[in-house]
Amino acid sequence: MIMRSHLTAFGLGAGLALLAAGAFALIAPQVIRADRDEDGVRIVNFGDGRNGSFHLKDGALDLSAEWKGDFNFTADGRSLSSLERRLEVVSKEEAGETKAAYEKKDGAILVRVSEGGKEIAAGADADKKAADLLQLFSRASGVGAGDRVKALEAAGGKSAILDEIGALRGDHAVGAYIEAAAAEIELNDDDIVVLAGRAGSLESDYAKRKALAALLALPGVSDAALDAVIASATSIEGDHELRLIVEDVAGRDASDKSLSIAAALIKEIEGDHEVRLAVAALLESDKVGVEAATKALDIAAAQINGDHELRLAIDAASDRVRDAAIGG
Repeated sequence: MIMRSHLTAFGLGAGLALLAAGAFALIAPQVIRADRDEDGVRIVNFGDGRNGSFHLKDGALDLSAEWKGDFNFTADGRSLSSLERRLEVVSKEEAGETKAAYEKKDGAILVRVSEGGKEIAAGADADKKAADLLQLFSRASGVGAGDRVKALEAAGGKSAILDEIGALRGDHAVGAYIEAAAAEIELNDDDIVVLAGRAGSLESDYAKRKALAALLALPGVSDAALDAVIASATSIEGDHELRLIVEDVAGRDASDKSLSIAAALIKEIEGDHEVRLAVAALLESDKVGVEAATKALDIAAAQINGDHELRLAIDAASDRVRDAAIGG
């Protein structure tokens, strides 16, 4: 099965836009695809469970990978800790093509390296070329981010994870690794501030939103850390992605803190349609109380200019009009 959505997504370098069916992972059938001919940027990811492929073209960087069966990177991304069947990584450059082909044979992981179509004899030079190429793939693709985050923590603790996120090559990978870090390790407020800043530097609204939503979902985040996350979120240019964060917040809890986050983000949305959808998410959530719903209607009245969208926002509160404040 192949799925595609309209989301503006993962950026790498200047102007990478990606149409995505969710963040790339090896756990579900999906396709992630983008094409920006004017920038020379192209990225395609396919995955159908244990088999998949990846292609990224951004200026001089032209990187591809194909695999059959599960595999896992070591912590540094320069070798494989496990391989079910086969993985091939290819980098095309002006000087020619470099390829590293990994294969499981008799219980061992073997690698063959070629350059310009000629195989390089096994040895230190071949090993380094293969390691460099594999690390580039791990840092540009975000494939296996969850397992690699665990490996990094085991090898060097939390600092190793944060350092690696700082060294990643593309928005796609940064978003995937921040999501994985939020899911797999315990982050303190200082860590959240660092990761929020890293997410805020991304060009891709989609990758930024996915990363920041994962941080917003963490329990017990301090006001200072939340301020850092919100500051990064307000740098999202696309109304659609901002609205999706509001929907995520609305579905979690009805605290004053969550409402203030939602309100701050809605104020950054310019289009009436997306403002209305964000407000409706608050009004229709059974976790949002009367006071929060009333404030949501106030936001709608202040920000929506079009009568049609304002009417739809009010319709979203129809189940709550029995309350005097909301009815008023």
